[in-house]
Amino acid sequence: MVDGKFDQYFPLMSAALKMGRVAGYAVAGLDVKIQPILRTIGFSIFDRFFYKTGLTVEAAKERIGDHIERPDIHTPATIHALGEQTDIVASLIYDYESGIVYGAQISTNAPAAAEVITTLSHAVSSGLTVTELAFLDTYFESEINLPYSVANRLGEMGVIAEAKRAAGKAIDRNTVDGDDNLNGFQ
Repeated sequence: MVDGKFDQYFPLMSAALKMGRVAGYAVAGLDVKIQPILRTIGFSIFDRFFYKTGLTVEAAKERIGDHIERPDIHTPATIHALGEQTDIVASLIYDYESGIVYGAQISTNAPAAAEVITTLSHAVSSGLTVTELAFLDTYFESEINLPYSVANRLGEMGVIAEAKRAAGKAIDRNTVDGDDNLNGFQ
């Protein structure tokens, strides 16, 4: 049994394995600290993969307040190993007052996108802001042919949204790869 970052109980095998290792280190006299558990999960339905980490929009609003934003991105990707075109749809949940990232979701046919949810899980458990996420050093996802990580793009969408909010401009919540909204502060 382990409590999660957001005071939620998660009966997960991955959490149990971590806790068992922590107990083993404690018996050996070593004091180790682990990141909070988020219940980062993934599953597939037919040929579509779904990943989630942290809070949903509704849960974030309940815990943090109404100042929650959720930008979405839909980007094409090429899976080199399969020689196929596919897509990635991803969402980021963050507090637009503090910029802190609280959750994310991904839907895709590209199994290599599991790397992206791992990065986003780390961002949530470490309390990163959208600016820190936008410029986080991430692995180039050559298997899904994106020159700039989806995690970085989501962070950048948050940075752009907050610059627009501060300037009194409308915020784009949905972006398709290639839109000018990803290319800077227009």
